Amino acid sequence: MHGAAQRLSEAQAKSVALVCTLGLYERATHKIPVGGAGLGRVTSFVNEEKKKSSSELGLEEARRMAEAKHAAPAKKKAEVTWCSALEVGSPELQLLTLTCWNTPQVDVPHLHTSVGVTPAGLEVTIDYRPRADAAYDSVLPDGSYPEPTSREMFMQGSIRTDFAERFFTPEAVAWADATRATPSASGVPTPAWYSGPLLVEITLPLTDGGVEAAAAACSAATERWVAWMGEAERLDQRKTMSTFAHDTKVRAAVTAHTAAQLARFFGDAGVEIAAEDAGPTDLAERSGAQRAAAETNFDADERDQTAQDMINLQGKSLWDR
Repeated sequence: MHGAAQRLSEAQAKSVALVCTLGLYERATHKIPVGGAGLGRVTSFVNEEKKKSSSELGLEEARRMAEAKHAAPAKKKAEVTWCSALEVGSPELQLLTLTCWNTPQVDVPHLHTSVGVTPAGLEVTIDYRPRADAAYDSVLPDGSYPEPTSREMFMQGSIRTDFAERFFTPEAVAWADATRATPSASGVPTPAWYSGPLLVEITLPLTDGGVEAAAAACSAATERWVAWMGEAERLDQRKTMSTFAHDTKVRAAVTAHTAAQLARFFGDAGVEIAAEDAGPTDLAERSGAQRAAAETNFDADERDQTAQDMINLQGKSLWDR
């Protein structure tokens, strides 16, 4: 298991480096004991470089940097509000995940890759989480969707058509199908309401071939997502806020699910790891553009309901535990 985790950790490091080319900076690394010699490590990345005080830099260096910043044009911020690379190891489970949450100014799907190394095999999950409710979890066994019988279902079908043209193309679907059909792989994906149509959930044997297949699948998924982000176009205010409202519910649900899963293996330490991995619950609120859009497009009741949705799904803020 250790050798497999080491190889997958190296592959994840390359994926993180690729993601950071979009303009992300390391924020912090938290290490959390999980019992015995086990350790959880969560490294987070944000789209702003950490500022050093003049006492850390020295007066001359601080002055030089201030002058250079004033003379240089402002750098474009990455449209990623939070990125987290998680590695947790124990005798029963070694887990590596990479999660990127995008700002609501773009509607590129969020990225999530995960590989769990257990004595029984490798559990691989890859998902591109959509930025609107397209009811991908209603897919039928033949790959089609139910005939629409309501206005909501027509809207969901329209969203699927739009996403299929821009992200979930036939080529992307073929890649997901091929990944699910990796030799020696088993498992059928069970989509959550927030999952995308390229969801991969497979089990691979704990062999050199299985490890390489898992590493290749996660690397290819990250490369595809980075390419999407490189072509992302900013949304108007109304679309930004509808995306933000959907993201709020998705992030809350994912955080609650992750906490429950990690708690099964690591108890309270698993909940703490999930909180660090999720990031601050108010992170998306910190964008001035979003606050302005919320004030313009949502009345007080709607804004309050968005916050309440997160509270209802999480029970309480895991970040503040």
